Amino acid sequence: MYNVKRLTELYSKIEAYELHLHGIQQKENALKSAGASDEAIEEAIAPKDDDPKPLSEREDKEREKLLTQGF
Repeated sequence: MYNVKRLTELYSKIEAYELHLHGIQQKENALKSAGASDEAIEEAIAPKDDDPKPLSEREDKEREKLLTQGF
């Protein structure tokens, strides 16, 4: 049986990270089209401590294992 709760947690983390990456790309494109300097763009899109993180290697392996347990 799938551990739906844990799989949902892991996929929510993946989704948050992907949305964050998309938001950064949009911000970068908007700043470039507004004529911002490279330094201003780098500062605006620099990683912050509270940014969503991708799955760790351990979490990715856990996700793969959980997905195979349902069969």
